[in-house]
Amino acid sequence: RAVGVGILGACLQGVLNVLVRPLVLKLVVGAVSDGDVGLAQGTGLVLAFSSVLFFEALFGANSRHVLGDDVGTAFLTGTAGLIHRKAAVVAPQAKGQDEIVLVGADVMRSFENLKMS
Repeated sequence: RAVGVGILGACLQGVLNVLVRPLVLKLVVGAVSDGDVGLAQGTGLVLAFSSVLFFEALFGANSRHVLGDDVGTAFLTGTAGLIHRKAAVVAPQAKGQDEIVLVGADVMRSFENLKMS
């Protein structure tokens, strides 16, 4: 469910960024270049542009939060379980603890990178 919500938010942000914002900017530039913009029309254009920017930021932050934190936490939980299972089957006389610590550090690094992307 979290992945679907994150993907939906990312798609909505993309539509606003690529399609809606340029169209609203075209309307603003057209109205300003005509010079006969009324107060109501100017206010409407400013509100429309502000709304597009607000919802674009909202959907972008939501998708990053859902995909980075929720899905990233599930990734971290799954890989940590695999690492612990591997650590449990390593023979006690083996010197493999350094490799397990390195793998754990790699998992944390990939989780942090997932949150930033």
